[in-house]
Amino acid sequence: MKKIMIVDDEPMMIKIADRALKDFYQTIQASSGEEALELFDSQSPDMIISDLKMPSMSGEELQKKINERRGENLPFIFMTADEEYDNAEANFIRKPVKAEELLNLVNRLFEKTGRKIITHDELKRGAGDTKSEREKLPQWLVKSPLVNVHAGLNNSETAEYMLSAIDIFLDHAQPNLEDMERFFAAGDYENFTVKVHALKSTARIIGAMILSTMAGAMEKAGVEGDMEYLKSEYPLLIDEYKKYVKLFSHNKKEESKKDISDDELADVMLAIKEYVAAEDFSLTEDAIEYLEKCIISPEKEKYIADIKKSLYQLDWDSIHSIVG
Repeated sequence: MKKIMIVDDEPMMIKIADRALKDFYQTIQASSGEEALELFDSQSPDMIISDLKMPSMSGEELQKKINERRGENLPFIFMTADEEYDNAEANFIRKPVKAEELLNLVNRLFEKTGRKIITHDELKRGAGDTKSEREKLPQWLVKSPLVNVHAGLNNSETAEYMLSAIDIFLDHAQPNLEDMERFFAAGDYENFTVKVHALKSTARIIGAMILSTMAGAMEKAGVEGDMEYLKSEYPLLIDEYKKYVKLFSHNKKEESKKDISDDELADVMLAIKEYVAAEDFSLTEDAIEYLEKCIISPEKEKYIADIKKSLYQLDWDSIHSIVG
C-alpha cells in the first residue's frame, strides 16, 4: 500500500485529509514541517500533502528540503485557503478539502509516475445529499443562528464528519485562542496571521461562516500590514470565536447528560435535603454534581443551581431557605 504523509498545523485539516485517503493509502501524520522532516527518512512516503502556510516552515520550504534530501522530486500537493494562490507549477487543492477532489488529484499524480492503483469506480464516495444529512444533525445545531448548516454540510460532506469536526474544533479552541492572544500581545503579527488563516478554513467546515469571514478579513489585514484594522477588529474576532466555543461546548455537555427515573430523582432530592440539614458540604456538592449530569426539568436545574451558588458562598442560611 502506498504511503502518503499529511502535514498541517491544524488537526482538523489532517483528519479531513486522512478521512479521504485512509481507505486507499497508508497515511502518516505530521503537525509541522519540522516533524515531517523527522519522519521522512524512517517512513519513506510516496507522496506528501502539506498545508501551504504553517508557522516556522511553509509547505513550499518543506517541499524544497524534501526534494534536496531525496535527490529527486517527490509527488507533492499543497492545501491552501488562499483564494488568490495560483501556481501553474504546483499541484494544489483549496480548503475546505473535498474527499473526492483530493482523491482524484492524488490518483492523477500517481498515474503520471506509473503508480495509479485506484479505479474510477473506487473513487466514488456517495456522501449523500445535504437534505438527508441535515436530518441527522441535532436540532440545537440546525436551529442555531450562528451556524450555517448548509455550508457546513457542503464543506464537510456528511453530518458525521461535521459533528466530528465540531469536536476537534472544541478540543483545540483553547490552545488556539491562547496562541492567537499570545502572538497578538507580542506584536507577532506574522504568526497571528497564520493562525487566522487556519481559522478561516476550519470555521467553514463547521458552518461558522461569520467567524470564517472575520478571520479572512483579519488575514487580509495581516498580509497588508493594516495595523489599524487589526487592532480595532481583534477583540471582536476573539469574542466571536468564544461565542462558538460556548455554543458548542454547552450543547455537547447537554447531549452527554443521561436519563434519570422519577424515583431516582426523588431519592437524590431527598438526600440533598438531608445533607443540607446536616450542613455537609461534600455530600451536598456530590449530589448536585450528580444531578448536573442528568436530564432534569428547567425548574429542577434552577433549583440545584441556586443551591450550588449558595453552597460555594458557604451561605447555609440561604440553602436552608431554598430547600425548605
